[in-house]
Amino acid sequence: MRWAMSPMDSGTNPDPVQYTVVEGESLKSIARAVLGDANLWYTIAQANGLSGTEVLSAGQVLTVPKTLVSANNSSIFKPYDPAQVRGDTSPVQPDLVMPSGGGIRTNCDAGGGGGGRG
Repeated sequence: MRWAMSPMDSGTNPDPVQYTVVEGESLKSIARAVLGDANLWYTIAQANGLSGTEVLSAGQVLTVPKTLVSANNSSIFKPYDPAQVRGDTSPVQPDLVMPSGGGIRTNCDAGGGGGGRG
């Protein structure tokens, strides 16, 4: 194995790593070797202004950013889209409408027919 370090630890060095590409490598293989998760390939692409579809050249130097591994990865992460929100998004609670007559009525209030004491 050419890369002689374990995947980046979130608590050690905050500086990005300079990585020299070896022939046949892809962003996914580099992400797997350096970050420990091939699904984090997009962080390397973003740090280097790549789209992810380019063929990497042997000797090409890439910046591999420090990445905190979390539950979000390129296959499940969905950015927030306010256009996808359903319903009213106003931050104000709607006014409550009270029934006419000033309140809630029960059978006892209606007079008679309740079968109760009398």
